[in-house]
Amino acid sequence: MRQLVLVKLMVLLVVFGLSVGSAGEVVHPQDGPHADIRAEIDESGVQFGMMINLAFVDEIVEINRESPDALDVIEEPMLKDALEAFFRNQFLVEIDGVEVEPVFDAFEMIRPGLENLPLFPNSGMRGLLRAKLEITYPGKSLPRNVRFVWSVFPPDVLALPDSEGNFPPMTIQAQLSAEGRVSILSFTPTEPEQIWHGTGKTREERFEPVPDGAFASTTGTVRLPMFAFSLAITGLALLASGIAKSGKRFGWIAGGVFLFAVAPAFRTVGVVELAPIGGGQLTEAEARAIFEPLHANIYRAFDYEQRGEIYDALARSVSGDLLETLYDEIYRSLIMYDEGGAVSRVSAVRLMEVEVLSTGMIGEDDVPAFSVRAKWQVDGVVYHYGHSHERSNEYTAEYTVAQLTDGWRITGNRMLSQVRLDPETKAPPQFLDGEI
Repeated sequence: MRQLVLVKLMVLLVVFGLSVGSAGEVVHPQDGPHADIRAEIDESGVQFGMMINLAFVDEIVEINRESPDALDVIEEPMLKDALEAFFRNQFLVEIDGVEVEPVFDAFEMIRPGLENLPLFPNSGMRGLLRAKLEITYPGKSLPRNVRFVWSVFPPDVLALPDSEGNFPPMTIQAQLSAEGRVSILSFTPTEPEQIWHGTGKTREERFEPVPDGAFASTTGTVRLPMFAFSLAITGLALLASGIAKSGKRFGWIAGGVFLFAVAPAFRTVGVVELAPIGGGQLTEAEARAIFEPLHANIYRAFDYEQRGEIYDALARSVSGDLLETLYDEIYRSLIMYDEGGAVSRVSAVRLMEVEVLSTGMIGEDDVPAFSVRAKWQVDGVVYHYGHSHERSNEYTAEYTVAQLTDGWRITGNRMLSQVRLDPETKAPPQFLDGEI
């Protein structure tokens, strides 16, 4: 049961702490112009995947349709051409200072069942029907920076209109995945431009290094070559006595020099193992130096989406049954995007306090280990149905860490507390929003 606590901690963060909306938030595609935009930057350039409903389409392009409230199958090629023209002329993507022409990889109209129509009492079929686009802005290597400029902003029909009944313009949001991190790009009429700056670091380089092997204070038994020490000490004694005698006894001096000289040859004879001073315990500073990167690297698993990559990322920090269970839970949470749900990503982790509770040796193999109590804060972003929501949580837990054959790993955990924080102030909110 103790090993499941870390699983619950991480999954609460991803599934509940980040993904479940409050009663006042949008829980389905909005009843009006709507665009779900997701982008990825990698060595091949910039790739976009978009789901744009017909209400949004009508605000950015003009096409002549037989019915203003629907789109016939025969009209789909006309819509495809109009959208390609929009993204070619009205949406700018500049890679390392060079404007790049889009390549249109795929177009498809998504026609959900009419049972979903009641979700759109205002926009009707125009809210239900969606165009799915895949667009690539090709590059030759991982970009150093990418500039995006969005130019058209439909009215936000979910906002309050002004005194003349006009709705304010929408904020166009896009989820951007780059260098293993997820961020939200927000475009407004006053700030239509966003620039992504690369760090040049690979995912591997973003893992924090964990001290490898044991510290000097945890090296277990000390091997002392007692026979060699005895020869050397005897030789020194004879040498000192021969020199000290009046008239100098050269036989003693010669014998002393001989014993001292041959002593190293017997360093493997008569070896005695002694326990180290301090009982093999880590210092508090050493324990913190091990725990802090282990804890930080747990969250690197959220940078990945492939099964093997997630597993390998977690295996850097946790071990045993805890690794297998945590891997399964995190993978299920990360594939929600493929199932049409929200995407949750960790945007920042702040380790606030680390208190070393104990150090020593554990297990049948008598391996170095320690326990700590940690408090930390996690910021996350939920992106779903074209909208993003920030989440912040504070956790306190106790951890057990042991030095295994692969290095230092977290082997146990006990959750002590979890608190929802206000994303702006990082303090507990005055009023709870109904979420766990």
